[in-house]
Amino acid sequence: MGLPRYIFASDNSKDVLLTQEEILVQVGPERITKSDYNAYMQYRQIELKKRGLLFSPQDVQNFQKKVLDEIVEQTMIFLLALRENIVCSDEEFYNTYKEGISLLGGEEEYRRWLKSCNLTDEYIKEQIKKKNAVEKYIQSIEKTVSVSDKELEDAYQNYVKSGWARRKTDTYDFANILIVDFTGDSEKEKQINEIYRRIQNGEDFFLIAQQYSEDSFSRKQGYCYYEMPLKQVLPEVKHYLVMCPVGSVSPPFRTRNGWNVLKILSKNTPGTIPFQKMKQGIYHELINKKVREILRQELEKLQKEVNITYYQNYK
Repeated sequence: MGLPRYIFASDNSKDVLLTQEEILVQVGPERITKSDYNAYMQYRQIELKKRGLLFSPQDVQNFQKKVLDEIVEQTMIFLLALRENIVCSDEEFYNTYKEGISLLGGEEEYRRWLKSCNLTDEYIKEQIKKKNAVEKYIQSIEKTVSVSDKELEDAYQNYVKSGWARRKTDTYDFANILIVDFTGDSEKEKQINEIYRRIQNGEDFFLIAQQYSEDSFSRKQGYCYYEMPLKQVLPEVKHYLVMCPVGSVSPPFRTRNGWNVLKILSKNTPGTIPFQKMKQGIYHELINKKVREILRQELEKLQKEVNITYYQNYK
């Protein structure tokens, strides 16, 4: 989403920059510094790495090009959340904080990362609280919108007419349990082996996924990936998709993201993707579209009340 009302500082603002500790942008009362920019970049790339099944180096590069606009937008959404008295609870904060430390490989790696980025623990805690408030504000908008059966059907027919509902190559549907491990933690390996043992002994794959899986992307789809061509998955995943029969569960294996166990749901040949398979994805797409429209309107209102001052064109 574009932010149409920018105010760029003139060249004679260099003295201001020196006294403001490399402030890049002022968004109302909130200041975005060069340190904020670098920290945000580091933090978001960790998130992209966690979701590495779907993100390529090109995706990361494209993200870097637009990162400052994203920080500005997120800051403005945070101001909107404050107006609605939406804040991060202690429990929500603690869970996100601990998950972030785990993603980095534990407390020691987290402290090393802080030092390498010249950041403090308190700064990260503040950013987590802001991020959670933003997410809760967006969720509050989601509760106000809905999608009718007719909207779903119309959207599907548009996909069919445009060719987007046509499967042009073999694809795979599979469920995934991921235990994030970037450092070769022996305890994580023990955990995934115990998970596999329980599945082999008859426990429900999806109930265990709900309890343990750290795959943030598939969590939104019932811990499943649908219509995935082999070119979009990691080599280790590709091996088990091809070798395992439908209905089977793979043994634990490690990728760059950590330890995985897959359940093969189906192997699909070229043809038209049925409505029921696309229904959930279309539903979320339409909901997100409505949320973005409401959010755009709220941001436009806010832009009439606050100044966005760029001190550097840091893009």
